[in-house]
Amino acid sequence: MANTKPINIRLDDKLDSRLHHAVNESGLPLADVMRMALSIGLKDLELMNFDIEGAIYDRVMKEKAKIPKPLASVPNSERNPRKKQA
Repeated sequence: MANTKPINIRLDDKLDSRLHHAVNESGLPLADVMRMALSIGLKDLELMNFDIEGAIYDRVMKEKAKIPKPLASVPNSERNPRKKQA
């Protein structure tokens, strides 16, 4: 495969179990099974005229909103009192 790069993906236990079951039944490598599963899922969504890009964007923004942000109201000099400047 040209122009491929490895990616890390976190799977819940149920999905991991289903993927490994498919690997055991097919005898194919896990990476191939994962590529096929992604391809099949995306193809099904395309057939339904599902807005894939919009759904991905919405999910990313939802997850991004969960990430705690630092307090912007506290000046940098007061965030770490040990690092007082002279």
